[in-house]
Amino acid sequence: METQIYNTGELRSTFPFRIDPKRDAEILGYLLQDPDIHLQSSFQQVRQHEYQGEVLVGAESVELTFHHKGATNGSRLSALRCSAGVSVAAIRLLRQVVFQNARQNTLGIQVDRPTFRAQPEQLQVRIHTHDSGKREAKSSSSIPYQESVGHAGERHFMEYLERYYPREKIEWPNATEEEGLPYDILLDGRLAFDVKATRIERSHVVLSEPEREFRRAIGRHHAIAVVTLRDDMAAPPLAIDLYTGVPLVRIDLDGVQQLLADLPALQYARPKNSIPVTAAESAPAYFIPGRYVSISATLDLKPDGRFTATGNEASAGVYEIAGHFIVLRSAESQVMPILGKLHIVTDGGSRQLLATDGVMYLLRLGPDADHGKLVWDGKKTN
Repeated sequence: METQIYNTGELRSTFPFRIDPKRDAEILGYLLQDPDIHLQSSFQQVRQHEYQGEVLVGAESVELTFHHKGATNGSRLSALRCSAGVSVAAIRLLRQVVFQNARQNTLGIQVDRPTFRAQPEQLQVRIHTHDSGKREAKSSSSIPYQESVGHAGERHFMEYLERYYPREKIEWPNATEEEGLPYDILLDGRLAFDVKATRIERSHVVLSEPEREFRRAIGRHHAIAVVTLRDDMAAPPLAIDLYTGVPLVRIDLDGVQQLLADLPALQYARPKNSIPVTAAESAPAYFIPGRYVSISATLDLKPDGRFTATGNEASAGVYEIAGHFIVLRSAESQVMPILGKLHIVTDGGSRQLLATDGVMYLLRLGPDADHGKLVWDGKKTN
């Protein structure tokens, strides 16, 4: 008996299958791309309306079958099933990966959001890289910050805490603008919550490099809140789940209360550089000063906190490190109107990247280094 991962009609393709089996196999492989999923055998035609292949999910071998409709119905993708006996954790990861890859890649595949049951008892942690492309952004340049998924999750969680902890001090630094801090909400000055807003069941959460460093530094003061939103983000969420520890394990409100009773006040200073300083003093471990290049511009971030930019318009000033942002300011201390804030990320390896609207700046390690001319959509153009 097969287990449904996506039921009939929940997967759809914009093109018919079986016209080009090689293309079909490649697209189905891309749909399953994930660090914890490894293709054991490529997808081959079996029976009349099926493609079958085998993947390794962690250490678990899973046989997958993609179903498509018959020729009279357009031969388009329709469903995904797996062999019987597959673990709930593996099915949850497969659902999450297919959903995210279909939405974020131009594969010609559409997928319905899976029915929400519950978030897991334990969550894995992944570190965000540019190539992974798996993180749901807290905000987007195309919509106002206060209308974003991330802001909605934080607002619901803030209301949740105010309801259950009316006497404790609750700080929400991102209420009006994303501040770039490695946490979102601070409860009673002791417990720092990173809020992850989502609409699906998660097998893992993704932390940025600054968030990981913060989690390591503060230990038991760190917690994750997973807020599962409805289609109407303003409506009460489907669930709010709290996780702490290594690995991340779900706790209830009594567990939070016990943590608050045991923890001293959190000592945390927001990282910023001062002028002038040495590289060691100005840069946390997740940031490397140097020359960053894009397709048409160069950005020099000097160890003493100064920057110069060349491209369509030359500029110069000072920069500061604010959580997972680099903030560029003019000599008059105004935030630069074009570059403004740049996200600190990596490209999936060791190469340092800075990202702003539509453009990626890659650290050039030497005068002859190949910077690859990476752009925001993740495609390398040499």
